[in-house]
Amino acid sequence: MKTLLLIFLPIALLSQTWTEPVQINTLQGSNSNADFCIDNSGNIHCVWRYKVESNYMRIYYSKSTDDGQTWSEPENVSQNTSLWMDNPHIVADSENNLHLTYDYNCGNYYQTLIVYRKFSGNAWSEMDTVSIGWPGARHNRLVIDHNDKLYCFWFHDIQNGTTFYRVLENGVWDEIQIPYNNNDSYFLSKIVTDPSNKLHCSWYRYLDGQTSYDQRIVYSTYSNNIWSDPIQISNDFDAWTGNDIALNNSNNPHI
Repeated sequence: MKTLLLIFLPIALLSQTWTEPVQINTLQGSNSNADFCIDNSGNIHCVWRYKVESNYMRIYYSKSTDDGQTWSEPENVSQNTSLWMDNPHIVADSENNLHLTYDYNCGNYYQTLIVYRKFSGNAWSEMDTVSIGWPGARHNRLVIDHNDKLYCFWFHDIQNGTTFYRVLENGVWDEIQIPYNNNDSYFLSKIVTDPSNKLHCSWYRYLDGQTSYDQRIVYSTYSNNIWSDPIQISNDFDAWTGNDIALNNSNNPHI
């Protein structure tokens, strides 16, 4: 049995100690690919993939209002009775509304879609397809800025394999956009937003024409509707082993 766990770090005056692991859910079986966020009231929201059987997986949600000590009963927010749902991501806006995206129908490689649901305090909205007209979209990423502008990214094999995105603002999705429209392959790994609403992104890039598997980690930003040129970070041949990004107190990126 695999159990989904979340660990918290309380900060004391003189020392720091880890709490004992807390079990978030009571679902028996495989729980994985968890994501979580903390809203402005300090509530913790967690989503994850639960495997019912082969090619049938759901997305579950649970929350904690007491710093992670206890959790609500897991809720099936994908509401599917078949098919494979995966890769859930959740963020909270300034009014504590929740925004959820996940990959829909992952068992059919060429028909996967990116879908979205919103929780505004009473109920989850109906499922909305973000990657409409683009079957085969997968590996979604989700980030929200300090003006509640929501960015949803995903990967698609078209154009040698690269990343696309849409922006949700005032309840309306804009057109599908592409950050780098060339023959290189770009796979978005992680995104963070600084106080000026600049997006800091860590990518994998595979150069067009390469004859060996050599994904390099690159960094770029998005601000005022402009993408910066990517800067290569890694110099080895094993970049795919891991990739994360964070900002320090001066808003400088660390990868």
